[in-house]
Formats: sequence, structure tokens, C-alpha cells
Amino acid sequence: MMAFESRASTVIYNLLKGFQRPGYFLLPANICPIVPLVFLKAGRAVKFVDISPITLCMDLDIAVEMVGRATKDIAGLLFVRTYGALLDLDIQLSTIKNLDNGIAILDDRCLCPPSNWEIPTGAADALLYSTGYGKFTDIGFGGFGLIKTHLTYFRSQLPYSAEALDAVTTSYKIAIQEEKPFVYGDSNWLESEPLGVTAEQYRSSVMQANDQSAEYKQRLNKIYRDVIPIECQLPERFQYWRFNVLVEEKNRLIEDIFGAGLFASSHYVPLTGIFADGSAPVATRLQKRVVNLFNDRYFDEDRAACVASIVAHHCRRTRSAYQGLAECVE
Repeated sequence: MMAFESRASTVIYNLLKGFQRPGYFLLPANICPIVPLVFLKAGRAVKFVDISPITLCMDLDIAVEMVGRATKDIAGLLFVRTYGALLDLDIQLSTIKNLDNGIAILDDRCLCPPSNWEIPTGAADALLYSTGYGKFTDIGFGGFGLIKTHLTYFRSQLPYSAEALDAVTTSYKIAIQEEKPFVYGDSNWLESEPLGVTAEQYRSSVMQANDQSAEYKQRLNKIYRDVIPIECQLPERFQYWRFNVLVEEKNRLIEDIFGAGLFASSHYVPLTGIFADGSAPVATRLQKRVVNLFNDRYFDEDRAACVASIVAHHCRRTRSAYQGLAECVE
């Protein structure tokens, strides 16, 4: 089935409420904090898995080892496509299914182009996409899931308060900033109101916006690619959502960009020690050096050219021309 909601996080919540198997879920350490909040709201504990230095996604070798030791304690895992990288990892995900076929595999493609409308046929039980603010295809709202029939989808009707969302957002940001455990108290922060459009209307809007977004990102990415030293760029497979660079002294670079009246972002801090115990050395090393450059409709070619020049100057100034991604994360 296809389920579409006001937010992709609501799709996840409804899947969790319909999933009967007890146990906790595995999540990658480098994930948006809203996601573990969804699991906590649904009454599910989480454990974090470090990322792979090759795929920058959840390290499936670690996940396989955890599933092999867990003896039915793990209910499922959420596999997130870091930076929208559409890597073929079905063999590795199938290994987890072969160890325990009852584990639910949710393939989170919220930073990927939402161009796939087919129910999954591989190891994943559901594919998740988002079309909200800041995603690859941004129509300002919405998310959808492509779900195999054996999963139960429980459509929730939840009370919602924007003030509650602001409060829980402030609370987890303070916990991250102070590097302290986050204590969850349930509130009406998750929106579940119907979109008010048909599935076909929603799909048509997404498909049109997806083509426009892809073309626009290609134009801005070319500016970044042509100006920024190649050794500071992440490989092409990680440049779908935004254009990502690895630098020394990243905070200095971000300050320079903002000082020029422009903007860039720093990707998610690993959530180990905040929402659950654990460590994530690879995700930590990556986060210390990665900077996301904008390539969406809120930016333009002139500003992209200015940012590219600032990044190129910073790379030369800091001599951050390392020999590749492996040197950063291994």
C-alpha cells in the first residue's frame, strides 16, 4: 500500500503503532533528532549503530552482529540513506532478514528523490519519502510510505500543538548542546492531520516538483563542483540532497560563509549519549568536518558561486586537501 501523511515522521509513527512484535529498533547514529522522538512517542526504545566509513549509512556489519546476538530482542531497524545516497545494499539487508525474518526493515529515503512509487520487492518492508521543507523535493509538506502488505498501518488521529513541538525541539537541542541525556515526556508535538488532497493530486505535485528540483540542483552542483577542489568534495553519490564538503576548521568556514551574508549547514551531531547509550566514532569524525552547501530553490547561482569561492579559499588556507574520504573517517 501507499500511505501519505502531513509528515514522513507520521508515517513512521503509524507503522510503529501497527507493528506488534516487541523489542527495540536500531537507528543510525547520524540521524535527525525528530526520528528517535517518533520512536519514543510510539513507545519504542532505540539503540544506535555507528555508520560505515564507506557508505556513510548505518554500518550493516555491526547491525548483523547485533541481530545475531539479540535473540529476538530487536524488533526492527531504520536504515537511513545518508545525504540521499541510493546505494544498492539489498544483499546486506537480506542478511539481516535471513537471521530473523520477523525484523522490520524500514528504508528511510527522506533525503532521496521521491521518484519511486513501487511497493518494495527486496529486503525492505517499507520505503519512506519526505516532501517537506528542506528535502530533495520540497513542496512544503507531506511524506509517504510504500509498504508491503504484511505490515499493519495504523492511521492515528493525534491532538497537535505547535507550542508542544517548539518545546520538545528546544528541549532536545539543549540536551545536544550540553551533551546530556534527553529525558522524553510525551506531548502533542506530532502532527497527524490529513493532507486534504487525494493521493493522485499529491503524487502529481511531487512528480512535477521533483523534476524541477533535480534540474535546479544539477545547475548549482556544477558551480560547486567546478570551483571547489575535488579533494574537498564528497563523492558524487553523496551529492543528491545538498552539496557536501569535508574541511578542516569547519566552524571557521561556516562563520566566513555567514559573515558574507550567506548560509550553509552542519550535519547532525551523533545522538549516542543523548537518546541512548553508545558510541559512534566514525559518525563523530565525519560530523566534525562535513559542511552542507545549499542547492535548493531558496538559494541561487550567484550565491552558490560566492559560497564556492569562500570554500575554495578556505581549503587552500587550511591545506585540507587530504587524500580522500577514507582519511577522514577511518
